[in-house]
Amino acid sequence: MLDPQLTNRRWLRELSGSVRGWLGLAGAAGILAGLCTIVQMGLLAWLVDQLVTHASAPAALGWAFFGLIGVLVLRAVAQWVQERASAEASLRIRARVRGELLEHLAALGPVRLGDRHSAGLGQQLVEQVEALDGYFARFLPQMRLTTVLPLVILAVVASLDWLAAALLLLAAPLIPLFMALVGMGAERLNREQFVAVTR
Repeated sequence: MLDPQLTNRRWLRELSGSVRGWLGLAGAAGILAGLCTIVQMGLLAWLVDQLVTHASAPAALGWAFFGLIGVLVLRAVAQWVQERASAEASLRIRARVRGELLEHLAALGPVRLGDRHSAGLGQQLVEQVEALDGYFARFLPQMRLTTVLPLVILAVVASLDWLAAALLLLAAPLIPLFMALVGMGAERLNREQFVAVTR
């Protein structure tokens, strides 16, 4: 007997494969936005150091201010592209899943669906399909970012201060632990809500 979680993962992987281009674009734009954030913070720190510590004239730092504005604009564009691409991927997947569900229900016919409550079927067609939006538009693109950006940030921090990098490495395992605890609580609440809506 197949493991339901394994089957679900395989199904989600198959769905994401059909919009690989959009998800890839969302991931690349997200990485670019993250890199722009790192450059933005570095420029801001350098500007504050030059203005406060070295008492440099603001006129002499014009190129840095223009660079900061350019990085902010590039970051905003990258974030917009990421949002649009992930939203498009999610929209296409939800349309596909909803179409497959309707075809499956039509193939079963009213007689074989007689023991199923219409509220539960309606909720699966509307809310359960819409729930895929969070996975494909938010979670999946962010998963790709979490493999690249933390390593870049760690490399930048390590090049500046090895002790701060060591502290980041020690704190890193706590983040997935807390995320897993929050996810388990959300899954339980979602199950209870599904039962209540079906009733």
